[in-house]
Amino acid sequence: MKLVSMCYTSVYLFFFILFLLPLATAEVQTLPHPVKTLSCVNLPQIYANSTFQNITTIQLPDETVMTIQDKMTNSGGGYFNYTFCNTTQNGEYIVNGIGDIDGTTTTWNYQFTVNPLGKVFTSQQATLYTLIFVIAMILFLICVGFGIYAPSGNSRDEMTGYIFAVSNMKYVKMFLLAISYLFLVLIVYFGYIISYGYLDMDFLGNLFYFAFYTMIVLILPLFIIGVYVIISNLIRDSAVAEMLSRGLHVK
Repeated sequence: MKLVSMCYTSVYLFFFILFLLPLATAEVQTLPHPVKTLSCVNLPQIYANSTFQNITTIQLPDETVMTIQDKMTNSGGGYFNYTFCNTTQNGEYIVNGIGDIDGTTTTWNYQFTVNPLGKVFTSQQATLYTLIFVIAMILFLICVGFGIYAPSGNSRDEMTGYIFAVSNMKYVKMFLLAISYLFLVLIVYFGYIISYGYLDMDFLGNLFYFAFYTMIVLILPLFIIGVYVIISNLIRDSAVAEMLSRGLHVK
């Protein structure tokens, strides 16, 4: 009988603990969207029957705990908000707070994610970005290959070195190399997106980020140089063509 009584007692105690567990555990909430690195995030709480809500601590992704102890702004109607701007680290943040809910002091938690893009990507987006990355890589290699092997000068006699015809292939070469550069910018951009959005590789993402913005900055000076080279070649080819039409030898 004592054994049966102990079993009943254990069962009652087990269910009693299960009943109390939800009451003793703070509710964990998560913001619906990630936050972009180095941007501010609003941490709202909505409790109609609450007179105060405070932020107590915030745990950073590196598990450092910041002691806040700040009151959340009450905008009325039970809407409280706290703006947090120290989002230098990428990863999961845990915000701990306390407030009176229906007259009972209650603790709660907030979770939010910080990443350089401030977005969550779907599997469909991942497939699309990867496909664009691969296609851009193939086109880049094709353009670079033809651009490198395309002639860069006029047709010359191998024995004497005299020009016997003006070739326009040099302009095709310039065009292909320019297109190659644009494809490379696209490849670096999607490498940056994929590294941060899917692979969670911050170091690689930072390299792509630096390379992308460096290449963007270089587009204007490279464009100016390219226009200058094209105009110079057009003027020179025009003079060479005129000389050839007169039967003159040109090197």
